[in-house]
Formats: sequence, structure tokens, C-alpha cells
Amino acid sequence: MGARAALHYLASCKWKKGSIQDYVRPASAIITACRGLLALNDRSNVEDDLVHESRANNSKAFQICHLSTQIFLARTLSSGRQFHQARLEFVHRILQYILRTLDTIPQLHLTPHIVGQQDRCLGCCFISDNYPLAWYHDIWLHHAESVETFIPVDLVDAYYGHRLYPWLLCHVSPYSTPDQCLVHQAVTLCGHGLGILLKHHLEKHS
Repeated sequence: MGARAALHYLASCKWKKGSIQDYVRPASAIITACRGLLALNDRSNVEDDLVHESRANNSKAFQICHLSTQIFLARTLSSGRQFHQARLEFVHRILQYILRTLDTIPQLHLTPHIVGQQDRCLGCCFISDNYPLAWYHDIWLHHAESVETFIPVDLVDAYYGHRLYPWLLCHVSPYSTPDQCLVHQAVTLCGHGLGILLKHHLEKHS
């Protein structure tokens, strides 16, 4: 995950209304708050491919400075109740972020069905520029494997049932038609062994 997407994730817990840009903190503030723990390094990120190189934090990523710190955190958070809660919180934040993204994008970009390559490129650029975390809309599935039964049903239904959910998939997946994207999503859920989520997905898109 690139720095711009990570900054959106950190801001997502406060994003209740308006633009998320109002809640995104500068990367320098994060580095200062975690002095000696994090560094901002160069790295190619999928969400930055369509963004002008002059954009702040473009092609950057946060990285833990010392391997020993990374090992300590991995051991500390790798099991038990704390890890369970962290996974559930991550899933919850990503789902809420995607829902708010789809609820707040301008009318210009509300095209549920892709009508051509030009429209798809426009949407991809818009998402990359304004909602970089949306490129990682599926990252929560891996974490959901151990907490699937604890994910709020109303949140899952709102996610899969949003009228622009197929639109999002068409812009951030390798496929360009809603049917292809929805089938691929179902296969992905099967691959993760997420039967409950698959049931909700198929109920909305069968």
C-alpha cells in the first residue's frame, strides 16, 4: 500500500461527512509522531500510476525503519484477542471507506455501466487522484478470513448492495464489464473461503 492510500486509511476513522481530504494529515506529521519508527521511501504503487508525478507522496510508501521493530510488532500482534480486534477494525474501516467513497463521488462519475475505454480511463484517473485507498478494496478479504462471522451484516449488505459497487469493480480490476467483475469477485471470495460473504454477494448480484 502506497503512502497516499495509507494516509487515507488513517483518516478514514474520522471521515463522517464532507471530503476525506479535510481529514488527511501530511505524511510529515505521521513521521514526526512515529519518530524513529517509520520512514517514507520511494516505491511504485498501483494507485499512483495514473497520478501526476508532482502529486504529494506520489510513488512513496511508509516503511518500518528497523527489522527488529517489525519482528517485535509481528510477535506482539500475531495472536490473541488484540489481533482479532485489529483484523475486525481493519475490515470495518475499509468497508466504510469504500461506502463513503461511492456515496460522495461527483455525479459526473456515476456511470454504473462502462460504455467505453475512455469512460473507464476517466474513472480510473479520478479514483487514483481522489480515493487511492479504493484500489485496495479487496485487501480486507484476507483479514476477514478469521473474523467473517463478526462483520456486521448491515455493513456487508450495504457494501455489496451499493448501486455503484459494480462501477467500482470495473475501474479497479482487470475486467471492464460488470458481469466479468462480479464473477471474478465471487471466485475471489471462494478462494478465501468466505462462504458467508459469498452468500451476501450472490444475493445482491445473482
